[in-house]
Amino acid sequence: MLERILQLFVSGLLQGSLYAIMACGLSLIFGVAGVPDFSYGILVILGAYIAYWIFTVFAINAYLAIVVATVLMAFVALVLHKLYFRKLETSVQLNQLIVTFAVALVLENLIIYTWTADFRAIYLPISSYEMFGAMVPTTRLMVLLASATTAVAAYVFLKATYLGKAIRAVSQDKEAATLMGINSSSIFMLTYVVGIGIAGEGGGLLATIMPFSPGYYTLFLIKSFCIVVLGGAGSIIGTYIGGIMLGLAESLSNLLLPPVWMEGVSLFVFLIVLVLRPSGLFRGKLI
Repeated sequence: MLERILQLFVSGLLQGSLYAIMACGLSLIFGVAGVPDFSYGILVILGAYIAYWIFTVFAINAYLAIVVATVLMAFVALVLHKLYFRKLETSVQLNQLIVTFAVALVLENLIIYTWTADFRAIYLPISSYEMFGAMVPTTRLMVLLASATTAVAAYVFLKATYLGKAIRAVSQDKEAATLMGINSSSIFMLTYVVGIGIAGEGGGLLATIMPFSPGYYTLFLIKSFCIVVLGGAGSIIGTYIGGIMLGLAESLSNLLLPPVWMEGVSLFVFLIVLVLRPSGLFRGKLI
């Protein structure tokens, strides 16, 4: 029994690190621009497809393909920001929801047209290491390492750099930041580009550990919003901890519930947090 609990704990920790990195970009966008981006889930899947395509066509290292996919997703974000997202920053929330949902449907169909709806994955050689007495695949450990590195880098960027401080200033008080000479429109664009770049990285990491298809975007969108609510919109630390907590909750629920109920755990956590602490664990502080 103890061995099973340990295995589930390690599995939840590793799965939570994937959830965390996928949700960090949404947390940043929602916390700064205030836009609940319903197209975020399909952009995670798009990142996965781009990483898969680069890995398959050019036969390069999988993790190098993920880096390239992350950069390409940042360019995609620039295009999307120019086309529609910048107009949503001053729009009412209902319009934001409708437009981003419509964009998600368009992108989903573009992905299906380009890559079909078949399941894809980046298949890597299988090896494993022992972690806290549990056997863990190398690919899962790489996801943990990459997600933790990205979270620390994002934290340092927001805490210690001029642009990071400008992002925090705009998120706290847009008008005051503008009066201090900060171009809020440029900051919103930078935040969106960084956020979607992180989404691309999360999608690429997803491709290395499980098959994916365009229809999966709703699942990851729901999980990302649950984590953002749990950790607090804009809080990188809160989002990362929230992702780990959700992964652990889903994994450890197998001790009491059938596996079929695992996906419902995230919704249960979402509802509990909304009732008990709507502002999240870290109350949306942008660090």
